[in-house]
Amino acid sequence: MKENEYMLSRIIRMLGHNISRGHNRGNLQGLNGNSGEKYGSRYGLILLLVGTLWACDTVPTHQEKKLHLDILATHEKFPYPAVDVALGENFQDQEQRLAYEIAHEIMNTVDRYDKKYHMAFRDAHPKAHGCVRAEFHTYDLTKDKSYSDYVKGIFAEAQSYEAIIRFSNSSENPKGNDHDRDARGMAIKLVKRVNLEGSAEISAKRTMNQDFIMINHPVFILDDAKDYLTLVQAQNSESTIAKFLRILWALGLRGLYNAYNTIFQDPITNPLETQYYSMVPYRLGHEHDSDRIAVKYSARPFSTDHENPSYKKSDYFRSCLPFPEKSPINEKDENFLRTALKTTLGNGDACMEFMVQKRPSGGNVENSQLAWEDKGGSQFVPVALIKILKQDFDTPKQNTQCENESFNPWHALEEHKPLGAVNRLRKVIYPIISEYRHKLNQNQSQENTVRPNF
Repeated sequence: MKENEYMLSRIIRMLGHNISRGHNRGNLQGLNGNSGEKYGSRYGLILLLVGTLWACDTVPTHQEKKLHLDILATHEKFPYPAVDVALGENFQDQEQRLAYEIAHEIMNTVDRYDKKYHMAFRDAHPKAHGCVRAEFHTYDLTKDKSYSDYVKGIFAEAQSYEAIIRFSNSSENPKGNDHDRDARGMAIKLVKRVNLEGSAEISAKRTMNQDFIMINHPVFILDDAKDYLTLVQAQNSESTIAKFLRILWALGLRGLYNAYNTIFQDPITNPLETQYYSMVPYRLGHEHDSDRIAVKYSARPFSTDHENPSYKKSDYFRSCLPFPEKSPINEKDENFLRTALKTTLGNGDACMEFMVQKRPSGGNVENSQLAWEDKGGSQFVPVALIKILKQDFDTPKQNTQCENESFNPWHALEEHKPLGAVNRLRKVIYPIISEYRHKLNQNQSQENTVRPNF
């Protein structure tokens, strides 16, 4: 989804700073004494001012461009995704209309980037640590009955895929400092099958488009379309007070808790050393399969010490570098995560494991603010080895291609259909913003932008 953690971190820091200031409590206590009338008038005026700012701030901060309307009109012709009632999906009130309003508001966000940086960056995860070439080797799960629920889609057989992986910061600042606390992203794109000898199945042309979108935190900050619209409107607000209050209103206590834990988790020193999560669920299986299930995805650093050693069914792990240690940090290097990734991949192949988690009993596909319990029959199960090849990815040509790539959870096979409200909103938002961004930059996406029919 389109995260706004950079802005949220500033809001949360502001909250913590104000709460800790003792004189604020002293002023409020004055309301109970003889000076209550004086303070009551003062705070009444402040509340009136805040309310006025909030009401007036609904005026758009950017003029609508004809391009906005043309792109929106084109995409409104596409069908909105149906819900899988059997897996617990259900529409929210006015969800489809809100999806297009959110997309329109995010186009204003892209306009801000274009004006400030003379380039239309992604509205979320705009700073990349690099796009790298990789191989995605699914394990043979057919010989173990405990894995039978997962033998579907790309996991139905042992198979190798060529992949592109983009590592990123979640901050809205495309020139941000990697030392700032932030969530980190990992987006995987499978572009074609290869046979076991490593040669292309058909040609060098991309023959598939299966994406997996993850960040290094298991839950999302919200799951309500109305709240999400309020959040992106706040991001584009010119009024600091209204922005602050709208964010608090949109997130609520659970959202603020998730945002805080997402941003202020332990810092990483290398994009390859942390675990990433899809946060939201996906279907595993065809629509009419009676045994289809809801799952979440994750990727973690590869280690031969992990339980469920499915990797032993594959020989591809043998060239993997040892489990990555904490990399030394250059305090003066604002791009140290790119530097660490470049150093690691300059030394050899780095590996991660891709995992699937089956929904536990009582798990809700519409609630992306709560994690599924990773125990019982719902542990994350390793299903594939990701081998990131030894390479020098930090070249002008590859960095340009990285910027032009588009990652979308709806770039998916039918057996891996995205589930839940957040994903349904994404089906509208992602292609609209991708098309708009590429048109502003006067370039084409590197991929075939074919919409799925589900």
